[in-house]
Formats: sequence, C-alpha cells, structure tokens
Amino acid sequence: MEISVTLTAMLKRRPSLQQIPIDLLLRGKYQPRQHFDPEKLRELADSIKSTGGLLQPIVVRPAASGQYEIVAGERRWRAAQLAGLPDVSCLVCQYTDEQALQASIVENISRADLNPIEEAQAYQRLIDEFQYLHEEVAASVGKSRTAITNSLRLLKLDTQVQQWLISGQLSEGHGKILAGLDRGHQVELAQRGIQKGWNVRKMELEAKKLQNASAVTEGPYSDANLKQLETALSEHLGNRTQIEYEERGGGYVRIRFNNIDELEGHFDRLGFKFED
Repeated sequence: MEISVTLTAMLKRRPSLQQIPIDLLLRGKYQPRQHFDPEKLRELADSIKSTGGLLQPIVVRPAASGQYEIVAGERRWRAAQLAGLPDVSCLVCQYTDEQALQASIVENISRADLNPIEEAQAYQRLIDEFQYLHEEVAASVGKSRTAITNSLRLLKLDTQVQQWLISGQLSEGHGKILAGLDRGHQVELAQRGIQKGWNVRKMELEAKKLQNASAVTEGPYSDANLKQLETALSEHLGNRTQIEYEERGGGYVRIRFNNIDELEGHFDRLGFKFED
C-alpha cells in the first residue's frame, strides 16, 4: 500500500484550480473535525471580507449532480459563507475515499485543528474502513506508531471523560493517564482533576494511588518483544499480524486476511476446527 505523508504530495495528482459557486460545495464525509469555534469563524469571515477572498484554496473532489465534496478547508468554506462570498477558489482533485480521508487528517493535524478525540476517531476510521495497521496509520500522518496507539486508547475512555477532552477541560495528557484506569475511576479522578485544576503530573500521581502494583508496573512485553512475536506469528500464518499490549495487562491480536479461504487457512494453522 502506498501511503502519502503530506497533503502537498497528494496534490501532485494533477489538480485543477477552479472558481466554484459556494452553494455547490458539500461537507466532506471524511471530515474528522466536528467542532468549530463560532467566534474564530467570525474572525476568519471578517478577514476574508477585508481581503476580498480566500488566501488559500479549498481542496475538493467531484461529487454527484455537479457538486463538489470538500476534502480539506471546511473551516474556510464556513467562514466564506458567513462573509457572503458567492464563489470560492478550489483545487479539484480526483481522490479515492481512502485518499480523501488521509488528506483530511493530514490537513487538520498540520493545523492543530482537531481535539484529541476527533484525532483518535480519524485514525480509527483508517483502521476500520481501510484495514490499516497502526504502523500504516503512523506512516500516513507522519507520526510514530506509539503516538497512534496512545491516541487510539483515548477512545476507550468513558464517554463523559471523552466529552471533557472535546471541550478542553482535560488535555490529551490527562486522557492518556485516565485511559489506564477502569471507567469508574476515570470519571471520579477526572472530576477531581477538573475541580482542583490538576496538571498532568498531578493527575499521574493521583492515578498511581488508585492502581494496584501490577497495573502500575510496566507490562512484561517491550516493543521489541512484541515485534518478535508479531514476526513469528506472521511467518506461521503466512500473513501480517499485529499485537497490541495494554498497560492493564490485556491486549489484542489483529490478523490480516483477504478472503474467507485465507481466514479458514489461518484457523487451520492455529489448530481451530469449525464444525457445522
């Protein structure tokens, strides 16, 4: 799988610059960003009015009925609507769904526009919809595999704690610490942290008080150990596998397969027999 690292590299696929009526643009279905600050949108709209247009074009791809789906630049589109622009400058690109999601993630991460939960959800979509492994997600956005794994752990937080990360009451650093606790303790500690204004270090110290010795200590497997296990299992099955170990002692094994016959072959090699 070829993975692009930057939005600029993706734009080398012969895009065309066009002036497109603003009402022909559609919100991108792969837009990871869900929250837009109304005040900052108004500020951007005022800036657009003063300059007479967008300084940077919106990246789009053709959609049905002569419309265009936004790949990167939804914030600029919203502000342009507030500014009353009849049309906007757009780069029209021929993106697949996978490329559109990649480009949206890269655009938002480069601008630091996503909150921690939106970012983690975007990575999870690459995994769920396009069968990326963690290292492939990392390569596509220019981050380390560890950073991706830590980000995805935020999706295991209690929904209330996730909302506090979305609103900015808790930081990503707070969330990473809370992800190592059971959900009841997550909410309890998060509430105390918000009320008392704890920094990440203080949250870490308080979390350790709630964890037992086995949860506090580092897991028995290092990244090197896991890589060796992955390699051995991949060779045994004849296909890629991924092992993720969690601080609390659990984890999961992800096995890649391309069709049902290949899946049944994996079962045979593992000694599992399914009987109707």
